Amino acid sequence: MLHKLELIDIKTHKITKIEFKKGLNVLHGDNGTGKSSVLEMIGFVLFDFLPENQADYVRETHSDKPEYGKVRVWITDIKGEPYIIERTVGKPGVIVKDALTKSRIPEIRGVNQLKAWIGRNILPMHEIELGKLFDSSIGIPQGTFINPFLRREGDRKAYFDPIMQLGVYEKVFKNLNELNKKFEPDVQGVSETIHEIIGEIKIKEELLQEQESLNAEIISLAKKLTKSESKSKGLKEKYKEIKKIKEQIDEAQKKLDELNIKSEKENENLIDMDSQLRDANTAKQICDETKEAYNKHIKLSSNLEILEQEFEKLNAYKEDLRINNENYIKESTHLKQLEEVLKKAETNKKKLPKLERIYQEHSELVNKIKEIEATIVEINAKEEQQVKLEEKASNISKNIKSLKETLVELPELVKKYNIMKDIELRIKEHEIDVANLTNQLEFFKNNQEKINQHKCPFVDQTCKNLGEGTFNEDIFNNKIKTKEISLQDIEKQIEKEKEEIHEKEIFREKMDILEKDKTTIENYKAQYRDYQDEIKALKEEVRIKPQVIKDKKE
Repeated sequence: MLHKLELIDIKTHKITKIEFKKGLNVLHGDNGTGKSSVLEMIGFVLFDFLPENQADYVRETHSDKPEYGKVRVWITDIKGEPYIIERTVGKPGVIVKDALTKSRIPEIRGVNQLKAWIGRNILPMHEIELGKLFDSSIGIPQGTFINPFLRREGDRKAYFDPIMQLGVYEKVFKNLNELNKKFEPDVQGVSETIHEIIGEIKIKEELLQEQESLNAEIISLAKKLTKSESKSKGLKEKYKEIKKIKEQIDEAQKKLDELNIKSEKENENLIDMDSQLRDANTAKQICDETKEAYNKHIKLSSNLEILEQEFEKLNAYKEDLRINNENYIKESTHLKQLEEVLKKAETNKKKLPKLERIYQEHSELVNKIKEIEATIVEINAKEEQQVKLEEKASNISKNIKSLKETLVELPELVKKYNIMKDIELRIKEHEIDVANLTNQLEFFKNNQEKINQHKCPFVDQTCKNLGEGTFNEDIFNNKIKTKEISLQDIEKQIEKEKEEIHEKEIFREKMDILEKDKTTIENYKAQYRDYQDEIKALKEEVRIKPQVIKDKKE
């Protein structure tokens, strides 16, 4: 796609920039403002076509005329990559740059390389010469579009055949018919196989329908099972409630049995109380009879109780005394132990400053050892990191060596590839010669046919010179034979050259891979340098490890 055009010192354009939008773009203006120059410069850059001499396109000024002009085109290739193509008008000069990186495409050094590059990346139409395509179909001047259609039949054929390439279509159609005939049995076999597969698919569809029916039954049964589980859950809840009520009934029955047992005991107690009442009445009668003796007994019993209480107090005093004696002995022993401890404390108090100093030194040593151990751990980690980096650096070095070995063949590949590109350009030139010879042959054959009909080959009327025998009727036959021989030689040369370049794309792919390997080597070298710097820094840090271990031992 064409995005932008810049003209510098081209006819009426000192510096003109035109940006194109997607779709149809229209240039309008008065006569002589340079509209045609814009179209002609597009044809010059992309199709290498100019209807006039390059020097005629350099801008004229009243003072000094510029030595040359420049044309720049911003364009996107078939892969969507943007490029800038610059051509000098009035002197040789071709530059193609990547529009993003501004880096120059090194393989394009002249017009032939530019045309080949455009034929591959911008306008991939290998059978049509770019200049003829522009002159006949794109850069057509105003009012001349229908001119080829007004020519005579032979001229029209000579003009349109290289453009339409009908022979190519006839050849392709013929090859297509041959392919259809060749593969017709295979197609028939595949068709039968397809019918068999369709039958199997129908059986499969019936099985799938049966499976869907079974799945529906399974879903129905699952729903019924869910309902049954729900009912079962309700019955279990009711069973729990009934079990709970039964437990309550059993508990009530147990209490009732206990109450019956209590009732029986109360009846027995009532009988006993009746018996005791009778005994009490008898005792009362006896007591009344022995009341005086009883009063004395009461008084003596009261005194006896007081004596018993005093005796119990005496025993309690004796027990307290025994306990106090035991406590006294214990406290005396404890007091002696405390005196021994106080003596030892006095002795240790004198040793305390020295012990404090020793403890302080010990604490400092412990802290130093911890710091040293932390340093050793850190150094060990750095040593491991150093080993890993050295392994990575070694692997990268091996990769670089391996890639360098593969790059040895790159110069030879580039040389062969450039030779093939030159051969490819020669093939295109030969193809143009073939088209020209074919047109000339057609022209001579048409003229010879007219001569055979005793017609003038130029005015298409009966010629009296042909009838009188004064005209050499074989003049065109001789030219036809000469042209056919030349055509055969060129076609043989084309076939030979095509055989020579059939591996061109393989070479291109190998070159691309090797170019990527070159980039990979540079990346590896950068990584290798980074690893070496890190290893050097780590070695410097690890160098102190022996001294640190020695300090720890000390």
